[in-house]
Amino acid sequence: MSGRHTALNIVDEIKLILDAYHLDLTQVYSISSDNGSNMLNAAEILTQEQQAELIDQFIEHNGGGFYDVASGLTQMEKYDEELGKIDTIREEQMVEHLAPGSTIEVMRCGAHTVNLVIKDSIKQMNCETNLREIRKVVKRSKAIVFRPIFQIHNAPVPVLDCDTRWGTTPIMVDSFLQLVLLEKQIQTVDPKYNIEKSLIRFAEEFCKAFKPMVTLLKNLQKGQLTVGDLYRYYWIEARIALQKLRHTNSFASALIENLSKRKDKLFENKTFLAGLFMDPRFNFKDTPYLTSEQKNIAIDHLLNTYKVITMRKIEMERKNDSQPTSAPIHSTLSESDLLVEEDCRATSSQPVRSGINEDDLIIKLHDGKINLAFPEGGGRTYAVKVRIQSHFGKLLKMEKLEDGSTVRATSHPVYNQVKFIMYCRDVIGYSTEELRQELEEQGVEAVHHTSKKVVEENPTLPTFSFFNEQSFKYNYG
Repeated sequence: MSGRHTALNIVDEIKLILDAYHLDLTQVYSISSDNGSNMLNAAEILTQEQQAELIDQFIEHNGGGFYDVASGLTQMEKYDEELGKIDTIREEQMVEHLAPGSTIEVMRCGAHTVNLVIKDSIKQMNCETNLREIRKVVKRSKAIVFRPIFQIHNAPVPVLDCDTRWGTTPIMVDSFLQLVLLEKQIQTVDPKYNIEKSLIRFAEEFCKAFKPMVTLLKNLQKGQLTVGDLYRYYWIEARIALQKLRHTNSFASALIENLSKRKDKLFENKTFLAGLFMDPRFNFKDTPYLTSEQKNIAIDHLLNTYKVITMRKIEMERKNDSQPTSAPIHSTLSESDLLVEEDCRATSSQPVRSGINEDDLIIKLHDGKINLAFPEGGGRTYAVKVRIQSHFGKLLKMEKLEDGSTVRATSHPVYNQVKFIMYCRDVIGYSTEELRQELEEQGVEAVHHTSKKVVEENPTLPTFSFFNEQSFKYNYG
């Protein structure tokens, strides 16, 4: 995104992206973001615009509301009748009452929330002075003259923290403790290099408490996380690890306190409540995780979302029905693809013979020579694999099965040609004969090395086709 990251510019950029993917604002359910005021303001603008679009669609689709079969009235007429105030209630108010509300909710980024918990706890414990000293030691230890020491002892180069990289302060403190183990070796290069004992004790206590937070950050970066996963990692697993330390580690108590404060913010989000409500790990009878009020909020949000989805479906059906009949679209398929497509249609249009399946076929043919059989051509033919050439010749002569079914066996047009194609740079120096001999025991009878013609040259490519043992194809009548 170019230009200033103001709320209005962010809104314009989001609309451009939605338009590029042929989406509209009514299809947006939730926005994940940090706590930046520009993102929060942008989400508020999008929420208002989505609400306006939903109202417009509601009026366009219903022409006065959804029809209620029981009363014979539209919802808006029924609404007027019940209130008895048709002359005093504005039409806009009725529409806003009946139309679905906006579904957009700003879902705070879980990893960013954890980073704020870490910052809150550091500030609460007034440990910035010690961290500043550790930062100086780490920065000094990153000098080039010390690199051979890290390489000899197979130790990582110490890491400095960075505000834009979440959770790096605990990682920096941990790398500081690794330097303590190499202090004597570093002093051989720099005699003035010295680490204070009090700083080491601080770092040990700090790392012990913040280790669960580093694990939490890693867990929250996994793919396909649900709201329930976020809550489990954030409030259950991290808190369990910290509670074991709270009586002996002051940092642990501060982290639990700040986790709790940030957790309360999560429960103010309707999307979060709906996700937790739908998770059976946290929503069950007499659950301690959701109050009755929170459940009702979640239910209302899910019902509203369903209304939006339903209205969206009606909109799509209306557009499809109203589209004029267009001229046939010319296929962009190649001639070979078109031929395959035509063969597939012809195969699918022919009746499939019933009564013979793969298991029956193997039972009827099996005499210790059949290795594999599977249906082809919609069940009209079966491919049978054998391992010995003599068996292949005998099966080609077969005309009937044991139950009298007539069959005609032919050499398979595909499986008797290419066994597989391999792309491998490591064997590009081997001849085709060397590869054939190496794989002969696996049924490979021939190898073809692919080349590509470029001007006057034929450069060798690392692509090989392997041809296999015999199999045959038969049709039954």
